[in-house]
Amino acid sequence: MENPDEILKLLSDIDFSDSLDITTEDSLAVLEYFSVNIEKLSDLICEQPAQQLLRKLPFYQSMCGQQVALQDEVLAIEHYDYVPSDGFSELIRATGKELIKQQVQCKSIYEKLHIKTLTQEELYVHIVLPKFECMPSSAQLSHLEFIRDIILPREFQISSVQKALEDELKTLRFIEVEEGLRQCASEFYSPYEEVFKQMCSTAEFPPSPYDEEKWKTFLEIAGLTKDVSIELYLTFARKVEALGSKGITKDVINKSKVLSSYLAEHHGRFQGHLSQIGEIKFVLPHTVRKELIDIHPQLHEGKRLVAYCESLHPKNHHCVWTSCSMFHKSASPSLWEWIPYQDDSSELGIRATPEDVDVTNHLQNICSSFKELQNQNSVSKLCHIIESVMKSIYEHFKKSEINDRMMRQLQDFCTVYIPEEKCMVPASEVVTDIESFQIVEGYVYAIPCALRKFRQVLLGLGASEKAHANLYACVLEKLSKKTQSLKDEDLRTAKKAITLMFEFIEKENEDDSPTLDVPTLYLPDANWRLTDSSQLVFIDNDSFLERVQSLDLQYYLGFEQFPHSNKGPQSHINLLPECYQLKMLSSLVQEFVTDESKLKACPRDLSQKYLDIIRDPDFVSAIVRLVNHTKVSDRKRSLYQTEARTTEEQLRKLEIHEVENLQTELRQNDGSQVPHSEKKKSWMKEHFNAKVYLFIDNDINTEELCAGLTSTIYSLTSEGEISRFHINHLLKSDPETYKEYLDEQSVRTYNYECQLREDYSFPIPGRSIPEDMHWRLDNRFHDFDEWEYVGLEVYDPVVDTDTPDEEGKPEYVYALVKRILSKETLLVRGQYEVALGNGHLETICGSRMYKIKSENTAIVELSQHELPEVKPRDLNTVLKEIRNILTETRRTSTSMEERRRVKKRLYLAWHPDKNIGNEDFCTKVCHYIQSYVTKLEKGQSITEGGDVPADDADSSFFEHMRKRSSHQRSQYQQHQDQRDTSYNRHHSAHPQPEEATRWLRQATYDLRSARDTLQLGRDYNWVSFKALKAAEKAVISAWYNRDARKAQSQWKKGIIKAASRLGNVRLSELVTQLQNVVGDDDRMLFPYRLACPNTPADVYTENTARQACELAERVLNLAEDM
Repeated sequence: MENPDEILKLLSDIDFSDSLDITTEDSLAVLEYFSVNIEKLSDLICEQPAQQLLRKLPFYQSMCGQQVALQDEVLAIEHYDYVPSDGFSELIRATGKELIKQQVQCKSIYEKLHIKTLTQEELYVHIVLPKFECMPSSAQLSHLEFIRDIILPREFQISSVQKALEDELKTLRFIEVEEGLRQCASEFYSPYEEVFKQMCSTAEFPPSPYDEEKWKTFLEIAGLTKDVSIELYLTFARKVEALGSKGITKDVINKSKVLSSYLAEHHGRFQGHLSQIGEIKFVLPHTVRKELIDIHPQLHEGKRLVAYCESLHPKNHHCVWTSCSMFHKSASPSLWEWIPYQDDSSELGIRATPEDVDVTNHLQNICSSFKELQNQNSVSKLCHIIESVMKSIYEHFKKSEINDRMMRQLQDFCTVYIPEEKCMVPASEVVTDIESFQIVEGYVYAIPCALRKFRQVLLGLGASEKAHANLYACVLEKLSKKTQSLKDEDLRTAKKAITLMFEFIEKENEDDSPTLDVPTLYLPDANWRLTDSSQLVFIDNDSFLERVQSLDLQYYLGFEQFPHSNKGPQSHINLLPECYQLKMLSSLVQEFVTDESKLKACPRDLSQKYLDIIRDPDFVSAIVRLVNHTKVSDRKRSLYQTEARTTEEQLRKLEIHEVENLQTELRQNDGSQVPHSEKKKSWMKEHFNAKVYLFIDNDINTEELCAGLTSTIYSLTSEGEISRFHINHLLKSDPETYKEYLDEQSVRTYNYECQLREDYSFPIPGRSIPEDMHWRLDNRFHDFDEWEYVGLEVYDPVVDTDTPDEEGKPEYVYALVKRILSKETLLVRGQYEVALGNGHLETICGSRMYKIKSENTAIVELSQHELPEVKPRDLNTVLKEIRNILTETRRTSTSMEERRRVKKRLYLAWHPDKNIGNEDFCTKVCHYIQSYVTKLEKGQSITEGGDVPADDADSSFFEHMRKRSSHQRSQYQQHQDQRDTSYNRHHSAHPQPEEATRWLRQATYDLRSARDTLQLGRDYNWVSFKALKAAEKAVISAWYNRDARKAQSQWKKGIIKAASRLGNVRLSELVTQLQNVVGDDDRMLFPYRLACPNTPADVYTENTARQACELAERVLNLAEDM
């Protein structure tokens, strides 16, 4: 056996497939022999490589327990003794590698054959675990147990092989969860971690047999999830949040607690992620005590999980339990170790102190609830806790300033607890520095002693440092909401509040620091109801009270009900800001003279007497002296001359008008009359038309008249308050005594020369205008204003007679325009109602009325006073207007008197003698006027253009007008030379029997014509019309017999009014009956007054016409008798 080559050759030629009796020991002995003699073996044995022959020997021990020859790839396993043999057959097939047991004594052969040796770790890393799924389950468990019990417990430094082993285990799917499905250990959670135990289901833990504790270390090495990562923690927290949103169950509580505990222990690991954790609502809430809940329920009733970032530490519960969530004290970061509490709290989003908005909302909540508890009388058992709560809130506000927004939010809430009263009150009712008498029980409080250290807080909430007017205005507002009518204690409270309010308003106004600022100021009305002061009416004029009952006004109770008031009513009202001031009764309704009384009022003898007194230079100077005295006393300086002249001008504005049975009425601001407010008065003043009119009753006595004049003059003298007593005395005194009286009264002297002008006054209406004043009558045509003095043409021989007597003089009277009946484009056609004295009114056509010019403008250049609205003035324009006036008058008027009056006025208006400085121009105009009149009288038309009229166009009419113009110019010149002549001339009106006869004669002619037409059996409307006109002329004839001044005006009033004012009842009845039979003029003349297709000729019958003639005849007979 010394030749190993031969032995190897021999063994290689033997077929060992049938040799089943070769033992392991025998095989090992053969291999050991060759290993010892490995150096003796030749490389080639019988031309075969020795290595090949050695590999063919079936003496190698396989890991599956068999003796095998070696294949292409062979691995020898070290320390194979304890390695389980189970499953190696499957592994060898799966890997295609022969796995043999490494025999130490055969080492040389392994080296000769280049067989790689594997350690146990390498076996599992490279062979077993990669093909683990190829082995049966029982074999798998055996190998895992081998790794668990043999390989892993070994103590050695971590090598790359062991790390590779651990890596293989982490990816190894060896845990069977169901048949055919295996998972890695990393897909399971450690059942030994409390978080996992609470948060994971059973399926998420390793199943048997791996749930036994002996597998714990193995599984952890294999990748079992044993630590809670930040991702897992966030997932679990959100899971708890979702569960908690449905209610906090015992399971939710346990899960929340375990997460909170884990966070407390491992918060250091979560640094940088705490802000995410802080946003999740997984933390158990803090639940407040029942006594707090009795005041107001906790936010969400403490039954919702909270997030750190939205909640506060429980120590703040007094300040926020109704408005903000709080985390349970067991979850407080203050309990955590290692990391400073403040840092973690900040990263979690936990606020160190409550936000002002949370405390503000909380305070609103508890104040609202406490108010309800007060109303239910359920606060006694809560007083101790509410006091503690409020102090905690005040402590918070003491550290943080109360801003305007917070104060606005809290101003309507009871935010101050008054321990003595056991109640909550608004801060606005609390005063930090108040006198005892300023306290109003139940409404105005002093700051409680226990809260004095919170003085600034209460001021910030709206408390007052000192009592003020607004405080007591608020008391009245609360009382208005509490009761409908003030009685007993409420009445006493209201009186005290009103008294104190006005006292403070007065002080504040003096200090220029008003505080009254409430939406509505409430004061008691006459029925003891508190009402908006701006809607109350103060009776400042008792005489109005009974006259305004129909308005149903709400009156103020009156300041006399408040004994502490030491000022007059008006002074109290003036103390109030304008928006709160009571309405003065006199500002809601004003007293006016009725339209009827105004219409009838006009100057008469008594009014003229006193007007002469007031306009007397001595009286004016005396009044100016009184005004100067007052000014010196008030302003320490004398009256300027311009101011004195203004005072005189004010006095000149006074007009005095008398009326029989003076009636006044009250009117509201919109001009409507107050029903049933009429009242008879002795005097009444009104301001209109830039004048002051004093209306007096005919029956007024001297005392009443002087009282009215005194009041009126007092109102006209605006400079200071001059003595009414002095004015009244002057009115009753002789002018010669004025100076002596004022000297006795120590009134300062003042030199003033009265600027008396004649233009200031006119005689009584109805008085004749003296002939030497006719030059002041403006012959141009004008519009007239109401209350304007005018000249009225009563008679002019040039107009009213066909052949005027050269010695005949025109008659004019003063008249006062009372009402404009109609205004026409053609001024001569305007209709006016004018007063002619003693209340008699007449309707007058504008052609008979004259502007009364001032003495300085009566004879002037006409270019400054032309016909209206013609600029610039040139001959063609003037002539065009003259033609228009003449043609329109001729077209619209059949009266010869009217036509003559118009041409007279045109000629006089343009006559050179009345237009100084413009004589040439006016001479041309007058020539044209003559020409136009001549043509019109001949029936010719007058048109624009044509030659300059010839001199032969003159006539006796125009010659008469030239003489009159020259005469008036002479009168004007004489007047200018005698300016000191008294202007006031008084002439009485008179009847004119001749004119009456003339009118009656024409009436007879008209009636005769009517009867003649009636005999023809046609034109019955014209018969009726002529009969009516005959009656009208008969009535006017009666008026001329009574008073010529009124005759013309009565003509325009209508036949019924004219007849009724004559005082003859029978005449009035006949006229009324006639008017009713025939209707008005238009109905007899024009179709438009009748229903289509009728015309006046159709509807007026013979019977109507005959009845009209009979009635007219009876009227004429009565008029003749009168």
